[in-house]
Amino acid sequence: LPGTDAGRFGMTGTNSSGDVIAPYDVFCVETGVSQFINFSDTYKVAAIGTKTSGKVGDETTIRTLTSIVAWAYTQFIDQNTDATYGLVGFDFGTVVSATTTASANSLQNLIWGRLDSAYAGTDPSAARTQWEENYQNAVDDGLWVDGSFGNVRIMQLTSMDGTVTKQDQLIMVPVPEASSVAIWSLLLATGLVSRRRTKTSCR
Repeated sequence: LPGTDAGRFGMTGTNSSGDVIAPYDVFCVETGVSQFINFSDTYKVAAIGTKTSGKVGDETTIRTLTSIVAWAYTQFIDQNTDATYGLVGFDFGTVVSATTTASANSLQNLIWGRLDSAYAGTDPSAARTQWEENYQNAVDDGLWVDGSFGNVRIMQLTSMDGTVTKQDQLIMVPVPEASSVAIWSLLLATGLVSRRRTKTSCR
């Protein structure tokens, strides 16, 4: 899918009852932890909440969801390009092009840059600056509650045997019943190998 910096990923999977979960796009939330995914592998959901797993043994690498990140991802899922309250100018196309890639990269950098700790590698774009202003517009005009996460959460992924942590992703809830979360497996970017690298990591 479009983007060169860790997201945008296509995701699908099954729950514990074998029901197929409709595919949708997710974005990476971890940086500096060297965690990888391969687009042909299946992963286990270790937890769904508001924090990343971070690097094993280093709690300083754990990051926490913030309201503006939840707002931005919600606008992405809703495909809201309202000039005052949404991701104005975002190109939601799935074919790789200069505009779809720039859109995905700007949103990925907003996500990285506006989690609970600063990330020096983010490159603020004109789009990201406008989106941050639109977040404040949405808060000021009562369309989003400052501090709210809405239905957005962080999904912690591991290898199927649970021994290797993988890239954590933004998702929308609700999710399958709590008892099934630990064995809910996801196949990331099935059939999209030709569009993106077969292995990637968050910064």
